[in-house]
Amino acid sequence: INNLLSTVEENTNDNNQQKFLSNIDNDIEKTNQHMRHLLAELDEKTRRIKE
Repeated sequence: INNLLSTVEENTNDNNQQKFLSNIDNDIEKTNQHMRHLLAELDEKTRRIKE
């Protein structure tokens, strides 16, 4: 029974870590999308200024 409880605890910890890492990945992707949008906007404004 102790081994079973230990295994369940390890799986729970692994799942929590996976969820945490997944959340971090999602946040990074959102940040990257935002940065790409800002860079595109900056490029467009720079192009207009040069015209």
